[in-house]
Amino acid sequence: MKLCILIFMFLVNMSFLQAQHAINKEPALIKEQQWLFDKTRKQMTTKGENASTKLFLDKYRKLLLSDVFCKKVSSQTKINLDGERLNENNTLIEWDVFEETEYARYIVERRYNNPYGDFDSIGIMESRGAASVFQSYQFSDNNDFPGTSWYRLRRIHYKGDMLKLVKVEGYKNEAKVFPNQAKSSDVRIELFRFKTDGNNSIIIHDSRGSIVHYREQVFVNDNKVYQLQNLGLAPGAYHIKVSNQYNSGSTTFIVQ
Repeated sequence: MKLCILIFMFLVNMSFLQAQHAINKEPALIKEQQWLFDKTRKQMTTKGENASTKLFLDKYRKLLLSDVFCKKVSSQTKINLDGERLNENNTLIEWDVFEETEYARYIVERRYNNPYGDFDSIGIMESRGAASVFQSYQFSDNNDFPGTSWYRLRRIHYKGDMLKLVKVEGYKNEAKVFPNQAKSSDVRIELFRFKTDGNNSIIIHDSRGSIVHYREQVFVNDNKVYQLQNLGLAPGAYHIKVSNQYNSGSTTFIVQ
C-alpha cells in the first residue's frame, strides 16, 4: 500500500514539473487562456455576478488552465469565428485571432443552404501580422437570402491555407393580417421579409382545415400590403398562408 502511494506521488510530481515546463515555455498560451476567461466572464456577468455564476467561472478558469497542463501546445494560430444576421439585408462575420504572424491574409467565402460543395469568395482582408496580441476583424456582407447561409474563413498561411466555418440563419418570413378581428370584406395581409417576385399563392383554411379561398396574386412594385375583398367568410377563426418560390408565411385571424 505504501509503495502504491509513493508511486502515485512520484507520478503527480512528474506531471507537475512537465506542466510547469510547458507554462514557462509557452507564456503566449497563458495570455490566450486568460483572454478567453475574461471574455466569458464579461458575457456572463452583464446583469451581475451571483453564486452559481461565480462557481461556474471558477471551474471554467481551472478548465482553461488544465489546457496548459494536460494538452500538448499547438503551433497553430487559434481563431474564434462568429456570424450573425443584423437585418433583412446584412450579415456580420467576426473573428478574433491570437498571434497571426504566420498568416498573410483572410478570404471570406459564402455558400447558401448547406456547407457541402463550392464556396464563392466574397471578400479579402489583409492580416495585420501582430505577434502575441489579439486582433479582431469584422466583415459585413450584403445578404438577403432567407435560408441558411454558410460562411467559410480561409486563412492564407505562408506555407499553405486553413479553413474555419460558421453558419448564419436567414430572416424568418412572416405574414400578418390586420385588423386581427376583421370583417369579411376588410382583410388585409402584410408581409415581412418577403421576396414577392412572380406569383404568390394565397390560401385560407377554416377551423376544420377546409380551403375556403384560393388565389394567385402578383404584388406590384414589391408592395408588401394587400387587401382581400369580397371573401364572403362566415364568422369564425381562419388560417391564411402566403407562399411563392422564394418563401412562405402564415398566420391566423378571426372574422367577426
